[in-house]
Amino acid sequence: MFKADRLMDKRMLIVLGLFFLAGCTTVEQKSKSAVERSAEIPTHQQMVIEPLWQVGDYWQWSDGYGLEVSHVEGETTRFDRSDAEGQWISRKGFFKEEAKSSTTYRKVVYRSKHPRAIFPLVKGNRVSFMREYMANNQLRVHRTSWTVEGQETINVPAGAFECWVLLMETRSANGDWKGYERWWYSPEVKNYVRMEYRYGLTPESSRVLTKFGKR
Repeated sequence: MFKADRLMDKRMLIVLGLFFLAGCTTVEQKSKSAVERSAEIPTHQQMVIEPLWQVGDYWQWSDGYGLEVSHVEGETTRFDRSDAEGQWISRKGFFKEEAKSSTTYRKVVYRSKHPRAIFPLVKGNRVSFMREYMANNQLRVHRTSWTVEGQETINVPAGAFECWVLLMETRSANGDWKGYERWWYSPEVKNYVRMEYRYGLTPESSRVLTKFGKR
């Protein structure tokens, strides 16, 4: 009888040991799966978020164009033109909400999903949308898209930067006008360090960053 009890005890220990090992294997497999899942998410998706601007941030470009953050309220940031007194723009992320030039005030209305859906920045990401605004008492309606073309390291007077290359294309929904902007956007700078652009029939042009910082 004692032999039978001892045999039973040994069998119980073996069974418990197998359960323990199975449990350890399961935990290890689950942990490994979590690591693998994390590894499947590209690093740039984890790092690149919409720029978080602060009052006093400023940028100066080669053609004299300059911006400085004057006000932040919620998700909207206002930038004053340092090269043109009284002129300003406001943005949510990269995208204009309002603008005041020397002659015109514009307020943009997005008639479809907001283009901030471009985030996270991944090569090939693209958003298309309709936007409208009043300019000189005329309603302008544009079909616009932003596309993430890829990544590139470039050198400009302000330094060398790892950039995301973004292409904005826009055209009038009821006319022949069209334009584009190609940004080399640096998460470090929180702005573009180079931009190539053309609006309507104006010649193609570009600007590069000469300095940036915080006042």
